[in-house]
Amino acid sequence: MKYNVSFTKRIIFTAIIFIIGVIFLSVGLRSYIKYSNALHLETLNQQDLKTGKYIVGNIDTYIEGIRYENNIYYNVNQVHMTAWKTYDYYAMPIEEDSYITLLIADDSVKAQLDAFENGHGEPVYFEGIIIEPSKQLTYELDETMEDFNPENFVDSFAIKETKLTYRNPIILGILLLVFSIFLFFIAGGSNSFISVETDKTDYDLYVNTLNKDKE
Repeated sequence: MKYNVSFTKRIIFTAIIFIIGVIFLSVGLRSYIKYSNALHLETLNQQDLKTGKYIVGNIDTYIEGIRYENNIYYNVNQVHMTAWKTYDYYAMPIEEDSYITLLIADDSVKAQLDAFENGHGEPVYFEGIIIEPSKQLTYELDETMEDFNPENFVDSFAIKETKLTYRNPIILGILLLVFSIFLFFIAGGSNSFISVETDKTDYDLYVNTLNKDKE
């Protein structure tokens, strides 16, 4: 017997859907694990900082009076523009006498932070990921900032605002996998690309031998 394997367009399409489903499911599960082990903004310290780590928590204070380079922003550290978003930079205190930069693009979050008085206000929920700054930031301090110690400013890491979604990739991945399995069976299962061919020469030889035995 010979086994012939041939892939139709339908089987190739089904395989592609299956692979995409696996990718989405893997990404979603990986994000879920990282989200479950996210660091909390309120208890963050320098020893916890690592690129790619998820951060969740509330912002209830940030440092006013920082002027970066030649920008005219006083409450906001600096503006970083991308093709899709504009991030404002805020300096937030972490642990004792240390500070780190937050990159925030959400207009509603910016509005709530702008409403703070002297850098303090109602807690604002925040989700982000630890990154390495794209460039070294230089700044000047307002004369009123007597308690700010630049040596304690964390300049090797920053926290970029990110929507930490994992449910959508997981759900989409599962749906794609179920759909690909459905297509596979609709196409005929393994019979749709594997066929069995009996060797006629071997079969005739078997029949002739059997007939001789009977004689």
